[in-house]
Amino acid sequence: MSTEANKTIVRRFINEFQNSRREESAMELLADDFIDRSPIGDFTPDKEGVIRMHGMLHRAFSGLNAEIHDQVAENDRS
Repeated sequence: MSTEANKTIVRRFINEFQNSRREESAMELLADDFIDRSPIGDFTPDKEGVIRMHGMLHRAFSGLNAEIHDQVAENDRS
């Protein structure tokens, strides 16, 4: 997959799932064998855990919104 394709996936994940709370986007964009290497609390380190964790974050911080200011991928910047 190209660098630009990878960056597009990350932007979609942030915009569609983290910001717009569309769980179906997380289910589509995260691999079936996805493992969250930085899980918070008692959430499982899989897709379901990520969805539950973001639900908790949005309940606690109703105005939570991620914004990409700069996006760099491997060999993308000198």
